[in-house]
Order: sequence, then structure tokens, then C-alpha cells
Amino acid sequence: MQIAGDLLDGNAGVAVEKRPESSRMKRKKAAYPSVVGVVTARERLAELLQLSLRELDGFELRGEPLAAIARYIVGRAIHLDAARPH
Repeated sequence: MQIAGDLLDGNAGVAVEKRPESSRMKRKKAAYPSVVGVVTARERLAELLQLSLRELDGFELRGEPLAAIARYIVGRAIHLDAARPH
């Protein structure tokens, strides 16, 4: 879920000049979307979600809460990122 976190970090819905600087930015560490691009990061995040959901299938109903959390986080990251002008 680090990719989702990185996408959400960069899309707080606040103008870039008004965003508080994250600790990652202060330390000059690259985030996945800044290295591979936002579109590729979104695609990879969707792939990882599908892989995770397939793995959780074996747990039947017991895995559903975790699957729901994963869907929520990924959906939020992709949705917020898609709404942001690039």
C-alpha cells in the first residue's frame, strides 16, 4: 500500500505551493510515482490490488474485511489522483 500512500501524499487537494512539506520531501527521498510516473504508479497499484484479492480468495469470508480495506485505500488513491490536474 506504499504506492497508494505516495499517490495520496501528493494529492492532498491543496495547491502545491500551500501543501506542507512531507518528511519524505524534506529528506529528498523519491516517491514511487515521481520515479515511474503517476499513470504507471496507478496501473501498478491496480495490478497489486488484483493480486492481493486473488490471494485473499482462499480465506473466503474471513478475508473479506482485509479485501474491503484494500479496495477502499486503492480506490481512494486512484480516484483522488485521477481528479488532480497534472
